[in-house]
Amino acid sequence: TTDARPSALSGREEAFMSNFAEKWIPGVRRSSRAYTTYLDKLRSDVFDNVARRWEGTGKTLQDYDDLARYINHATGRGSLGKFEGAGPLLSALFFSPRLALSRVKVTVDLLISTPAVREEIMKDLSKDVAVASAALGLMVAAGASINMDPRSSDFGKGKWGNQRIDFWGGHQQIVRYTAQMASGIIKGDYDPADVLKRFVRSKLAPVPGLAADVVAGETFLGE
Repeated sequence: TTDARPSALSGREEAFMSNFAEKWIPGVRRSSRAYTTYLDKLRSDVFDNVARRWEGTGKTLQDYDDLARYINHATGRGSLGKFEGAGPLLSALFFSPRLALSRVKVTVDLLISTPAVREEIMKDLSKDVAVASAALGLMVAAGASINMDPRSSDFGKGKWGNQRIDFWGGHQQIVRYTAQMASGIIKGDYDPADVLKRFVRSKLAPVPGLAADVVAGETFLGE
């Protein structure tokens, strides 16, 4: 669970990684508590739902531990590992580091979890892909264009003119940068070092991102 206490910044949800606004703006502290409570209840309800389906099936303690870890990752609560105590600092440098790590760790969970949890992960991912693909199909029928090049920033997004709609909840970026890295290594279409640098720069928080723009003499988009 998360921790909404003013002194526990490292345990908070990333949307409330500062207590400055809570001290000076009425209602922010209540909003923080409501947000944190809702997400904790959501995670608990999902766990309880799976646990009820598992009753009488002989699941082990490891199955339940792996399930809890996956639910945290699937809901954007990635662990920072040895850097857990540096959460507030990392959130100041990068945009939602826990969320970014959670997108990668969901894939890792698929590899290291028990068979019972891997089955649950596959069900969830299959449903996500099916729903998003159906939505994109409807968008195409309505006149949108879909880019199918995994190296493109528009990969898997519905596009009308300058309007883009992304259904993939942060997973698209991981796929895109991985495809660009692989393409650079195999075909030389991209410089892997440049791809990695752009990925890190894309994750910078607004203030560090502005500093990087000033140093580079251009924005992330090349302007």
